[in-house]
Amino acid sequence: MLSCEAGSVAATWASKFEKFPKLDYELCPEDSSERVELSLGDLPTLKFHEKDGGPYITAGIFAVRNLETGSLNLSYHRVQLTGTDEWGVRLARGSGHLLTQQKIFEAQGKPLECAILIGTSPLLMLTASTTMSSRESELDLACALAGKRGD
Repeated sequence: MLSCEAGSVAATWASKFEKFPKLDYELCPEDSSERVELSLGDLPTLKFHEKDGGPYITAGIFAVRNLETGSLNLSYHRVQLTGTDEWGVRLARGSGHLLTQQKIFEAQGKPLECAILIGTSPLLMLTASTTMSSRESELDLACALAGKRGD
């Protein structure tokens, strides 16, 4: 993914991360004819451990737009299916940008709008695990590293 030798992964990653350009993009097309309605029961959730409270999405990437900056944040969170139409996500102190955005939405009396990405490219999986400022986007970074624009 990074086009480098095994011994230089960290240095190459640091160099590419510092240089990526900021891009503008639209997360979802306005044309809703391409969207398919699913229920939570249609998602690939598994019970991994006998003491789990229910089935989980364990490597889902949350995509949440920052209300103040418009930047898209990507981050990993384990999601438990808690009913036919709801799930639970533990947002403890240190949960980063997702917790911050949840508090902003909650203060405005709005539900948190997000997408959970499953089965993404390895490059997107790598950038989603990166901590960036709230004004930057892991998706922009993935696009820049792939040599593509985000639009």
